Order: sequence, then C-alpha cells, then structure tokens
Amino acid sequence: MRKIGFPQEMLVVQKANKKSVVLYDFDRRRFIEINYQAFLIMDIVNTEGSDEKLLSLISDEDAKQKIQDIIEQAKTSEWLVNVDRPSLYYFKEMRITPELELIQWELTNQCNLRCIHCYNESCETNDTLELSTDEVKKIIDQADEIGVWQFDLTGGEIFMRSDIMEILKYLHEKHFAVRIATNGTLIDDEIIVQLEQLKIRAYTTSLDGGSSKTNDFFRGANGAFKKTYENLLKVKNSSIPIRRVNVTATTLNEHEMDAIHSMYTSQGIKYVVDNIVPSGRGEDAVKYNVSNDDLIQYKLRSYMEGNEDNYRLALVNSIGQKHQSGVTSCGVFRNRIFIMASGEYTFCPTLSGREHENFKLGDSRKTSLKQAWENAQTFINHINTDCGNLDNCKYAIICKGGCRSRAYITSGRFDGPDKVICEYMQHLEKRVLSGRVV
Repeated sequence: MRKIGFPQEMLVVQKANKKSVVLYDFDRRRFIEINYQAFLIMDIVNTEGSDEKLLSLISDEDAKQKIQDIIEQAKTSEWLVNVDRPSLYYFKEMRITPELELIQWELTNQCNLRCIHCYNESCETNDTLELSTDEVKKIIDQADEIGVWQFDLTGGEIFMRSDIMEILKYLHEKHFAVRIATNGTLIDDEIIVQLEQLKIRAYTTSLDGGSSKTNDFFRGANGAFKKTYENLLKVKNSSIPIRRVNVTATTLNEHEMDAIHSMYTSQGIKYVVDNIVPSGRGEDAVKYNVSNDDLIQYKLRSYMEGNEDNYRLALVNSIGQKHQSGVTSCGVFRNRIFIMASGEYTFCPTLSGREHENFKLGDSRKTSLKQAWENAQTFINHINTDCGNLDNCKYAIICKGGCRSRAYITSGRFDGPDKVICEYMQHLEKRVLSGRVV
C-alpha cells in the first residue's frame, strides 16, 4: 500500500502563540498556516505513512469524522501526498512577539544601471559601506534563532556582490524561503540553474518600457532591456516562479503601455504598475509621473488580467467588513523589518534613515536583530500607523490602508490616506461589479 506523508522538502514554523504553524513546501514554493492540532494529526499520518492506525484509536464517531475531514482536506490540497517513506521536515520556532516573519534586505547599493527613479541612488561606484559576508551570515544566524522564515533580497543589484551565491547557499542551508529582486542583466544560464537548485522561492525584475529605446533611457544603460527580457523568459522556463515584473508608468513610456501589457500577458507573466516615489533620485524624477487617473487605469488592467471573477467574489464578500487594527497591506509595522545596505535596521525601503532619523532602528554592527525589532515596537506603540479612514471605509479589509510609506510621503502623516489606493478601490468596485472596463 502506498504511504502518505508531507512533501519531501518542507519547513514547519511554529508560531509564538503555539496555536498554529506555517507549512512551507520548498518544491512547490507555497505556504499555508494551519492550527497546531491539525498539524499534529497530519504529522502522525506522516510518521505512520497512513491514517488507519490513528483512526482505529478513536472511538468517538464525531471526533473521528473531524479528523478524517482534516486528513482528506490535506490530501486534496496536497499537503499530504504519496511518498515512499516518512518525510523529514525542517523546523523553526518563532521565539519573539510580535512575530518577525520576514526580512527585506538591501544587500548592496552597487548597481550596473542608473535608473532615474532609484530611491537609494544606486550606481556602480556607490561607496556605501555594505556588510561583509561574515556580517551578513551573522544576521542570518540571528534570524534563524528567533524564528524568521522568509527573506526578500534586493539592492542596488544583488548580483554586483561577488559573494551573492555564497549568501544564497547559506540561506538555503538554514532552510529559509528566499525571494530575490534583480534587474536581470547580470545572470546567465549557469546562475539560473544554481538558483533552481537553491529552491529560490520567487524572482522579481523590473522593466520600464516596451522597447529598448524607452527602457534603456529610463534605466541608464544600453542593452538593459534585451538582457533583462531574455533572462526573464529563461527564468519562466525554469522551475523558479516569477513573482512579478515591476513597471513604472511615466510620461516617457505611456505610449507603450498597451505593448507592455501584451508583452507580459502573452507570456502568462504577472506585472504590476506603479508610479515614482519621491525618494532618492525619485525626488527629481517625479516630474515624469503620469496622472493618478491614468496610473489607476494601468494598475487596474495589470491586476485584473485573468482575475476578474476572483476580484468580484472578493469584493462582494469583503466590502463593509471591519478592518483588523495593525494589519497593513505589505506587512510593514506588523511582521517585517528592512535592512539597508549600510547595515542599518529600519521599516521599509522608503521609510528608512534616508527619509528621517526616527526611522532608524539600530546599526546591525552594534544592535542585534532582536533588539532592532524591539526598537520597532517602541516606535509603533507610540504612533498610529493605521490609515485614519479605516473605521469608516467600506474597502478597509481589502486595501488595509494601502501603502503607509506613500501616505507618509504625500501627507506627512502615518495615519494619512494613500490617495492612489483610495481612488483605485473606487474604480475597482465599479469595474468588477459592473462587469465592464472603467
């Protein structure tokens, strides 16, 4: 008889409250959070290779039926699969509250491109004192100790670091789920194979035009478009999931937005559209931003592609529901921290020491990750980070207040509205509930 058990390479993360666990499947690059009792049932099935012995020990028919339902649901969702032997899994335990789950890390400010909108003013000769390999590994060890299980690596351009593959291998050895953001110009076939072997969770890149002429001007390097797009398609044909392509809508590429849409949708690749944030070189580049109305239309088209029915169902079920305080759209202020290339802990790429001294949470050379997270809580506990409109907004549970950084940058207040998302939600409702393009 075939045995059943967990996927062969899986991470189990026990939440600090001991009431639930996160399961992460390295091969399928997916995760789920379930209650601890359900996990224990699945773990027994994994150890035994069958549900027969477990069910034979239960005399209460109602309890037996509930357990059978849990097991069948796990089989249907393929968190219990056919295996030849019990699956060994990696285990992490979140040891601090509030729980820190994700570290977004700007590994370097070095970059081979010179994008006109870059928030951290990256360039090839950037002299920011970045962390050494050993210093990077020390932070990874601290993250492992307190139960962090996800890393998002960005730059600059991460492949400008000569030790990037060593860092990625170390993260893999420590059983972290890792996503990378790269401009895609410095990777090759060999690197893509290595990224597959390291079970990279997702790949994100950026293109800001539908042609070399437009994109390469914006990104400050001839040949960038060709190399980025070619490698994007190579990644698509690998086992590495593409998280998204970031597209900045500007007056420079507005004439190509239809071509950009076709370029990605024809390949089945998700893309997202945003505007320039007035930070770093973006302070001067905001003059190229399109109008809010145009930006919202581009965002709608990119988000809605192939998801019209899902959005309609989500809206119908969610409009008017009460929002949970302290839950933000991207996890800032809730379960993530950002590390600058200099080693400074802060909140996010555009809520950092570059914008205000108050956003500095400690230097990683002097401050532990745990201490930095405690410093973050001190800041959060003394300021309202929720959008001030959430209690009276019918979209609150969906938008969660939008981007807190954009709200702060445009209004000077953390509880200010993200006006782009406010308008976006209104247009989204009109479109999905009417069944027509607005």
